[in-house]
Amino acid sequence: MTKIIQYIYYRIASVAWNASSWGKSVYDGFAYAVLGTCITFNALLIFSILRYAITGAYPSETIDFFLKTIYIPLMIVSVFFLHSKDKKAYKKLEAKYKNDQYRELKGWLIAIYCILSFFSVVIVSCVW
Repeated sequence: MTKIIQYIYYRIASVAWNASSWGKSVYDGFAYAVLGTCITFNALLIFSILRYAITGAYPSETIDFFLKTIYIPLMIVSVFFLHSKDKKAYKKLEAKYKNDQYRELKGWLIAIYCILSFFSVVIVSCVW
């Protein structure tokens, strides 16, 4: 599981690193914020669906409540635990994954994962 999270971090950080003007200074924080948000939204979605199955409370009510009260602390905690103490983590991961097989396909899968993480919470809270 750690390797998957590290690879997703590397791919998100590489997008920010390759951005023309702002990427070189904020790639680390940007990658951890996006990854932490994706993980938090996935946990929130799973929790709201489980709550609906157990108690019958609609996921939209659960998501609205948790987005207002728990999202910010949960985001801070997830970024804190995901954040590497190693300042050269990106360079190490770049050396490890630079010549990765199926690089483009994995990049698209990670982009789809991030997009679905963001929109699944919105869709469930609006539709259900």
